[in-house]
Amino acid sequence: MEISVIIPVYNAETYIRAAVDSALQFNEVREVILVEDCSPDNALAICKELEAEYGRVKLFQHENGVNKGAGASRNLGISKASGTHVAFLDADDLYMPNRFNAEREMAVQGRIFDAMYGALGIHFYSTDAQEKYASHFSTNFTVVRDFEDGESMFEELLGMNRKRRGHIHLDTLTIRKEILDKMPTHFQENLRLHQDYEFTIRLGYYARFIPGIIDQAIATRGVHLENRYTQVGFKEKKYYRNQLLVWESLSKWSEQEKIASKYKRLISRRIYSYKIASAYFLNAWGLFMKYLVKDKWLLKEYKIYYRTMLNR
Repeated sequence: MEISVIIPVYNAETYIRAAVDSALQFNEVREVILVEDCSPDNALAICKELEAEYGRVKLFQHENGVNKGAGASRNLGISKASGTHVAFLDADDLYMPNRFNAEREMAVQGRIFDAMYGALGIHFYSTDAQEKYASHFSTNFTVVRDFEDGESMFEELLGMNRKRRGHIHLDTLTIRKEILDKMPTHFQENLRLHQDYEFTIRLGYYARFIPGIIDQAIATRGVHLENRYTQVGFKEKKYYRNQLLVWESLSKWSEQEKIASKYKRLISRRIYSYKIASAYFLNAWGLFMKYLVKDKWLLKEYKIYYRTMLNR
């Protein structure tokens, strides 16, 4: 098993060296692919230093050195990857020493997997960041729990399972390269936020997921005052609008792939919900009544979506 670790780099001069070091600790890591995305800070210079220091570090930029976002950077990294498996790491996150233990055990046994996931922890870079953002994150690990072999991760992440057992963070995913090669599209480059979430849902359609280490963190998300994700509160219209873009993107993909109607119907329902949640108060009521005529399912989802919108 040879793993290509892809790290998109933007405005991460403070964090990138630690991220790279955390990936290079593993013999299974064939290469660490840095895709520097026209950072305004000194990140490019540090990436060049890392490439010069370590033979396993490879540095790339977009054509003409333009900024294209994390999705495009990960896509470029996938196109350059030469390993049998691909893993991802954000430039301000870290792998733990047990990151590839489960994958290594599978390889020793000669077993093949499409995609393996594990648990994500968090670490705060400062007390200010902890005081400001601690409430944004669960005290438990981020992971899909109680997922059994043979279940569909696509259905799980779409929300067909009413238990809502969690979600998967990209830092904890290890994917067989052959599976990625089967996907017509990897990361949607028009999505500036949540493109990793959208990608993981679609990956579940093509790949059979198995759990790795889910009772302890195999990677940690770094939280600091400059995180883009934490700056969008879960009760703000912007959050719901970004989610709406995700589900509209999934809707276009579902038409192209001609997936089963039961999945298309669920995606449409999510679009209804996020259109309501992202609208202003009076418009939201109008949309609610409009979509209710189309689908009585909205009444069942009232507590989850519409009440949340009213309470923001």
